[in-house]
Amino acid sequence: MPVGLTAVAKFLPLTHVLALLRYGAVDHAGAGLHDIWGMTSSMAMAFLSLGVIVLFAAVSTAASFRVFTRTAVR
Repeated sequence: MPVGLTAVAKFLPLTHVLALLRYGAVDHAGAGLHDIWGMTSSMAMAFLSLGVIVLFAAVSTAASFRVFTRTAVR
């Protein structure tokens, strides 16, 4: 994959979800997580990816509350 697309893909939560699912279901060595984080500890990389997912969910929830609250007030 081109360098620019690789950098963008690392910020997308879908990349982290798929890497975590693959780690939990198929690849217990954490190859997908290693491709994202480049660390040696699979558990640490899994928690970092989980943190990215939780952060994205929190930001999305906060943004939706803000948008729909403003829409309901108008």
